[in-house]
Amino acid sequence: MQSSHAPVSDPASAPAQAVPIPSAQEGALAIRGLMAVSALPLIGLFGLAAEGLFFQAAAETELTRTAVWTESMETEEVSILADGEETTDAPGVESSVESTLSVTTVDRFVRTKMGGPLELVRLFDDITYESEGKIGFDSPSGPIELEISGEGESALDQIAVKFDFDGEADEWVKSYAEEYEGQEELLEPLWPNAEFLRLLPEDPEDVEVGDRWEVDGDALLDLLVPGGYVPMERASDLQVIEGVLDPLLLPGPFALMDGDIEGKVLAKLDSMTAKSATITLEVEVDVTKSCIDLIQGIVNGIVPEGARIEVNVANYAMALKGKGSLVWDLEGYHMKSFEFTSDAEIEILMEVLVDLGGEATLYELRETRSGEVGLTVE
Repeated sequence: MQSSHAPVSDPASAPAQAVPIPSAQEGALAIRGLMAVSALPLIGLFGLAAEGLFFQAAAETELTRTAVWTESMETEEVSILADGEETTDAPGVESSVESTLSVTTVDRFVRTKMGGPLELVRLFDDITYESEGKIGFDSPSGPIELEISGEGESALDQIAVKFDFDGEADEWVKSYAEEYEGQEELLEPLWPNAEFLRLLPEDPEDVEVGDRWEVDGDALLDLLVPGGYVPMERASDLQVIEGVLDPLLLPGPFALMDGDIEGKVLAKLDSMTAKSATITLEVEVDVTKSCIDLIQGIVNGIVPEGARIEVNVANYAMALKGKGSLVWDLEGYHMKSFEFTSDAEIEILMEVLVDLGGEATLYELRETRSGEVGLTVE
């Protein structure tokens, strides 16, 4: 009874937090800035260290990029218990879902410093979301299989957002850019970092081609959801079926990335020329997240009249194992492209109390889903 969708936000799961500028590189880079700039044309000729692997985009630089998230997940196993016993009263739903979210942005770096921007304006130039799949379950008249599809719209499409770093408070202030307006809660799941800065080595001068380093597992949210979650209103053509949650509306792998993460992300400086450097990454992590509020909101839309349904548990446990690469522009000192693919497996446990006119039943739902996820930015 789970599905897959790309990283769009919902009010319950969107992280509303101040995001400080990554500062691990600042001390080491401040002294070397001019040296790195003058040495870049010689990189590759004399085997220099990776001194250009830091952010230093010039003020008023504009970068247009398109990020595409893809998810393809299907049911491997599903079971339902009613008050601890096997039951046929509730349908065991199996589904397969594919989804694609494409977001084109234009970032204008108004003010920058060594290691990160200080002020930027991000225009969401184009946002599209589509999903499709199949759903199957048993009914009194026999097995049913339906083809389903969905789409989404974002209130931020064609809207510009401003990120301004407050040095005294050590946090980012988010607002709508001049001549734009909207609801403040739409800004909560967004953050300025879309440059994959946390994948860069802390001290570029000490890194050479072939060197490896470990990245904190909690950096995976920045790496796989660059710029934050895009607020999205999603709709499905599946008609309401009693006891069946629409798999197109349930959280998928990328929506779980703001959960608790354990594991490792290993980076390697794979190659380097005078113009660009390529960092490869290997990811093997476990992610856990409670989605009670989100599932309860979906359930509220399908509760029969006179019934009461409470979601007591909605735990998602995901395992990711994948590889990717970041190409860093050594002339403009910013991200050039990124790609990532991974196998994904999700274990879902839900406990739902269903009260039909005073007769209550506790249902336990377990499902295993597997598939693939991907992200490209260029």
